[in-house]
Amino acid sequence: MAYLSNWKSLECEPLVAMFAESSPQVGTGHVVEMLSIAHVARGQGIPVELWVNRGTAGNLISESPCRVNVIDDFSVSSLRDVARGLTRHECGLVVTNFRRISNSQIETLGDNGRRVACIDELGNTRLDCDLVINPSIVSRYHSYASDNPDFRLITGPAYLPLADDYRELNQRPRSFSGGIGNVVVAMGGVDRCGSTLKIAESLRDWRPGITKHIVLGASFMYRSELENILSQTNHLDFVIYQDLRSLTRLLFEGDVGFTAGGNTLYELACVGTPALVLYEDDHEMEQGIEFQRNGFGVCLGRGVGVTKSRIWRELDKLEEPDVRETWSRKGRSVVDGQGVERVLASLSALCSNDSAVQTRTP
Repeated sequence: MAYLSNWKSLECEPLVAMFAESSPQVGTGHVVEMLSIAHVARGQGIPVELWVNRGTAGNLISESPCRVNVIDDFSVSSLRDVARGLTRHECGLVVTNFRRISNSQIETLGDNGRRVACIDELGNTRLDCDLVINPSIVSRYHSYASDNPDFRLITGPAYLPLADDYRELNQRPRSFSGGIGNVVVAMGGVDRCGSTLKIAESLRDWRPGITKHIVLGASFMYRSELENILSQTNHLDFVIYQDLRSLTRLLFEGDVGFTAGGNTLYELACVGTPALVLYEDDHEMEQGIEFQRNGFGVCLGRGVGVTKSRIWRELDKLEEPDVRETWSRKGRSVVDGQGVERVLASLSALCSNDSAVQTRTP
């Protein structure tokens, strides 16, 4: 897709400033999305820099293809200082990716005529930015009001910024035969409620000899408790990973994946690996239910409350290869891995005042 060949002719060419938050409460997904955008943008010659808040995991910062600026927080006073620097560097476009952004933050970042685009996931608010990109599959999150007469909105999973290798694996053929051969557990960068422990305990006595891959995020707090659970079983069944640079290959090679219902759910759909959702937050529940309505995955319930018997029942259903193949096909049709290209094309259109950017849900 030739989507930004004319970027350097746009008025925002000197710098695209990207802002993303990370914390134990909101996880690391916002930063990961912006890194995916930055990698492709840099490859296209688009000048980008990233701002993150203090406390963002060092391994995420080290993976950035562009300069990363660490600030204390994203309060209006902190952003006001940043905005003055953006003016000196002739920045024409700001892109934010927060759990929630306020119009005070938007006004500060948009000082001196800069355009502001917000990647947002929860909606149902008033945002006076120039563009909102909401990649959620849940349509009720796509509702916005705005006092900006030029406000633009694009929505749907087609705009989720996934790493480039997801697009390639989305197109790679998959075949399912026989029963489940391996399981992947990836509950996000934090897993503050410890759902990984519940799943590991449930898998401990399920199908000895089947490999169970346990992925721990950079901020996972229950490592000792997990090791205690696994000490009571055959360790050879379990492989533990922490701070993986990429989950893509591991998710693609899994027969079944456990997820909390955040970005990893979209990633499993993209590579066609059937998902079982044990959610942590309400918006993750709604995403799990919506994917289930679209024929991909099952939302089992809140992670800490799901029983071992329920997990086993759902795994038993997925022993049938035709079921896994159907889910795989449905998931890949919902998330195709080309979100970064679409996001960058929309940013390009915003900078050039292209009317092609408009409200739509692909």
